[in-house]
Amino acid sequence: MKETMHELVTNQLVALGWAALKEPAVAKIHYRTAVRDEEALTYLSDWGGSSENWTLSGQYYSEGNNVLSTSSVFIPKDATVEQVKALVTKFDAEVTAAVNESYARRLWLRFPEGWPARAAQPTFASLRV
Repeated sequence: MKETMHELVTNQLVALGWAALKEPAVAKIHYRTAVRDEEALTYLSDWGGSSENWTLSGQYYSEGNNVLSTSSVFIPKDATVEQVKALVTKFDAEVTAAVNESYARRLWLRFPEGWPARAAQPTFASLRV
């Protein structure tokens, strides 16, 4: 039985560490941040018969913005299995790079064990004028 594009994309994302979902999102992955664990979602869209491609896009909010708004790949409808896997792997790498640049994720990557101990607060006597 031939896999549908949805199954092929989902299976490749799962192989890359994502968790499969039912539509509308096809998969999710969690990232640890300095604030809390955050979730990235991915969507596979078909823009109809006149479209030559499927669009694989993502959603991950940081500071009120979807940092994945420009991270998408076009998957040709006539792509081979190998081409689809390569494009999904490229998308996964782009998602990781974009998420790692978000503020809370960058902080966690820099301080994965938690915030460093705060330096003693300066007293009035120790301030230099």
